[in-house]
Amino acid sequence: MSSIFSINGAGSMFFADSSNSTQNSASSIFGNTSSLLGDYAMIKSGGYKKLLTAYYASQKTDSTASGSSTSSASDSKSALLEVKTKSTKLKKSLSKLSDSSLYEKKTDKDGNKDYDRDAITSAVKGFVEAYNNYVDSSSKVDSTGILRRSVSMVNNTSANSVLLSKSGISIGKDNKLTLDEDTLKKTDVNVLKTLFSGVGSLGDTISSKAGESFGLANSAAFTMGHAATYTYSGAYSTFANSNNWFNGLM
Repeated sequence: MSSIFSINGAGSMFFADSSNSTQNSASSIFGNTSSLLGDYAMIKSGGYKKLLTAYYASQKTDSTASGSSTSSASDSKSALLEVKTKSTKLKKSLSKLSDSSLYEKKTDKDGNKDYDRDAITSAVKGFVEAYNNYVDSSSKVDSTGILRRSVSMVNNTSANSVLLSKSGISIGKDNKLTLDEDTLKKTDVNVLKTLFSGVGSLGDTISSKAGESFGLANSAAFTMGHAATYTYSGAYSTFANSNNWFNGLM
């Protein structure tokens, strides 16, 4: 008896499943037909065209925003690289001015001893140009650390304005330097030695700040290209970001 009930039960389940399957198939067919009719209606009314127009407009906006962001990042990195270049040239110009041989008298072809005023003038001109270029480049970067070095440099230069003036170097309202070559050629060489030669001199201080700015610009430029990455062991590292934060404190 139990086996008969089982057969009947199975048969009942079979017919129920077949019925449900047929209903689902029919529903699916009619559902798809309904969907197709709806799509046709949208095409006919122009709804699809409006949706596509809106979609591509949003894509264009996203692309423009992304391009603008990329351009901004590129400009920032270029400004940092310029600081590196200008700070290097400033240090080199000060290296020439700190060379003791520049302030030694030379013997000319007639046997007369005098300072090589042309060499001195060339070295000072090189410094003035490099200093002004550095001031320009440092004003274009978004780095607190670099700006602090630049402000310190400008303040130290201003504090030595009297000696600079005796050397033919004046400081403008824009913190840039101007050279009067005639005054320079008449100045006491010892004034130049005091300004640019020896530890603790103005030249030494400016060179030190330029070197620090180079390091900060180099670190910040590297950070922009390696904001966050995975280490060799597979750990996620934000060292570059932390480094950038540290530079801001310097």
